[in-house]
Amino acid sequence: MRLGGPQVKRSGARQLVDVLFPQLATRAYRTAKMSDRKSVFESEFPSTLEDMADTLRRALEWLLDRRWIEKGEEFCARLCLEEALVNAVVHGNRGDQSRKVRLTVAEEGDCCRIAICDEGEGCCPEAARMPDAPAQRGRGLCLIRHFMDQVTYNREKHCLEMRMRRGAYTKGGSRHE
Repeated sequence: MRLGGPQVKRSGARQLVDVLFPQLATRAYRTAKMSDRKSVFESEFPSTLEDMADTLRRALEWLLDRRWIEKGEEFCARLCLEEALVNAVVHGNRGDQSRKVRLTVAEEGDCCRIAICDEGEGCCPEAARMPDAPAQRGRGLCLIRHFMDQVTYNREKHCLEMRMRRGAYTKGGSRHE
C-alpha cells in the first residue's frame, strides 16, 4: 500500500490491523522505525504540531533508551530537537499538511547525528542572530547552535543536521568542556 510516502514493508500483524481498522491505514505514510542495527530512529510525518509532538516524544525516548541523554537531564536535547522540528513544520513547510518532515537520529560512534529535513524553500541558519530581549521569536537556531556540538544545513536536501556527544550535558544543562 502506498499513500504519499515511502513504501513501508508491513508485518502480518500490521497488515491485519490495516484491514480491520482502515482508518488507521490512511496514515500509512507516517512511518517510525528502528533499523535492524537499532542504531537509527527514523520518522516521517505531516507538517502538524500534533504529529510533531508525537515524533518528538518517541525520539526523546529513543535517545534516553540508548543513553545519549540521562533521565532528568534531557532539557537541552529536547529544546534543540523541538526548536528544529517546529522550524521545519512552521517555517520550512509553512504548516502545509501535504508536506512532510523527516527526522533521522543516528548513532555514529561517540556522536549522535540528528537530521531534520522538510520540503520547504530552505533557510540560512548561519545568518540567524539572537534577537533583542523583547522579541517573542527568533531564538531557536541560536539556542541550537549554543547547545549542540555541531550544526550544519544542507541546502540541497533542506536538512538541518545537529551533532552531540554522548553525555554532553550534566545537571543544570551545562556542557562538559
